[in-house]
Amino acid sequence: MSAQKRKVERASLASVPRVRSFVNEVVLDALLYLTPRWRSEILASVAEGLSSTVRKFRENNPSWRPENVSVVGHSLGSVVLFELLSSPECAPGGAGPSLGFTPRNFVSLGSPTAYMLDAAEEDGDWLNRRLG
Repeated sequence: MSAQKRKVERASLASVPRVRSFVNEVVLDALLYLTPRWRSEILASVAEGLSSTVRKFRENNPSWRPENVSVVGHSLGSVVLFELLSSPECAPGGAGPSLGFTPRNFVSLGSPTAYMLDAAEEDGDWLNRRLG
């Protein structure tokens, strides 16, 4: 068990084990994403996965036009996509990972992005620096 997961376990209530387990996993995912090392790995992995999927689809469907792509993110996945689509570092030619295509639409479901942007304004967190 990782040190971060042990910290989350110690800080959570012992009652209602299923709820506790679910909340711990969600909190742990968010904490990992807010860690620069893991965030960069997650961004790179998602960017490569999406780019690879679009590339393979294009190869198998030559008449298809890549400007018809929509991306959908749920929960923390919507935060990852938001960063990939809005961060100057993740733009083509930027220092970070890039999708290699420009989606026509971005849909987020159950997204904490607004919360994270609000928190970033209050404490100068990572999104504030990235979008600043």
